[in-house]
Amino acid sequence: HAPASLAVLLGLTIVGCTAAILPRASTTLINDVQRFVRIDEHGTATMFYPRGSNYIRLNGSQGTLSPVNPVYHATFSPIYYNRTAIQTSLTAMAALGYDYVRVFIDAGTPDRRDGINGPETTPPQPFSDAYIDNLVEFLNLASDAGIYTMITLENLPANKYFANVSGPTPSWAGFPQANILTAGGVRAWAEFGRQLANTLYTRLVSTSAIFAYSLANELCVDASQPPFSAPGLAIMTADGQVYNMSSPASRQQCVDANSVYWANSVAAAIRAADPAVMVTLGMFTFEAVNKAGPDGILPAADPRHPVRPAILSQYSTLSFLDVHIYPTYGLNGTRWTLAGDLATEEWPNVRLARMAILMGETGAFKQVYSLPAGAAELRALQQNSCAYGFSGWAVWTWDTWEQGFLWNMADGSYTIANALAPIAHPNPCAP
Repeated sequence: HAPASLAVLLGLTIVGCTAAILPRASTTLINDVQRFVRIDEHGTATMFYPRGSNYIRLNGSQGTLSPVNPVYHATFSPIYYNRTAIQTSLTAMAALGYDYVRVFIDAGTPDRRDGINGPETTPPQPFSDAYIDNLVEFLNLASDAGIYTMITLENLPANKYFANVSGPTPSWAGFPQANILTAGGVRAWAEFGRQLANTLYTRLVSTSAIFAYSLANELCVDASQPPFSAPGLAIMTADGQVYNMSSPASRQQCVDANSVYWANSVAAAIRAADPAVMVTLGMFTFEAVNKAGPDGILPAADPRHPVRPAILSQYSTLSFLDVHIYPTYGLNGTRWTLAGDLATEEWPNVRLARMAILMGETGAFKQVYSLPAGAAELRALQQNSCAYGFSGWAVWTWDTWEQGFLWNMADGSYTIANALAPIAHPNPCAP
């Protein structure tokens, strides 16, 4: 928002400041369902269906789920960032009519400093300048191509700045639930959101390039970690309430209430820096982790328990929900159906009149589908999900060759990209 001349006076670095300014993306109520709209300079809102992909670069091939050298999101890494490849991909997306892309912010680790965490400084600073430069350039390149970008936060930046904000983690709070259940976790995540939104608000000509900030890729808790692994505990969490881990009802309420409290706290911090921007939260379905629905955070073979869209749609201040759907297998290996998957999400209780729904991830696993069958399945999913209130979709991924167990949109001379292309399907809900 600082013009180039003022930026020079202030000593700021402006990357790609000539980027095209997109209409602001927002939501509004249309026929009793929240839908996505573009708002032009005159304040006129026009409904649209955001469609696109996840643009993901990894630092190496993800040959196994737990490689010896962990694979991480390297899209904006100062080591791996590739402007030419990014611009080529964005141009190809735009040529097919796609107008949305989702990216991840890598938090780095204490032993790896090419994430947003950056090298340690004195005094500590929140972000790597080089990483932010790459992110800003990407946002401007996407905006020039007519494509909105959703920025997905993954973890707190691994540096002293955010460690100082969060303070020590209580012994009763394991990962990942420490982020949402502890006062320090909420405080640090709110600071992360505020700092990032303020930085981009300052650096971009217009933050309308940002479709939304997503507070987490897939927010969940782990029943195998404390406090849920210690049924004798009674804990006071970030929302100021005491929960008894011996009671399934209390355990579930602990997650329900604190997921809302955390989301609202971080969203408020982002909006304090950028009042018009949308804020969302990603989640997988209960069926994706072989659960029939919320059960009190009970132990299970897959210990992950997602947050509940029915709760968030009613009580949170999020702009919309990002629900991830992968057509693979139903409960206990049965045949997958969209209706069955969404039944585990308590879909009749989701407040569609209050919150729009985006499918920010979907995809076809190679072990389940051939490439042509996968493309057909994703097109059918797009059409069929319209009846459940979905009005935006993004495939995992555009061209991530590094992750070989899913078909990407560029495989087979862009088979999936062409099958879902907005230029071929102006109305994604029509046959």
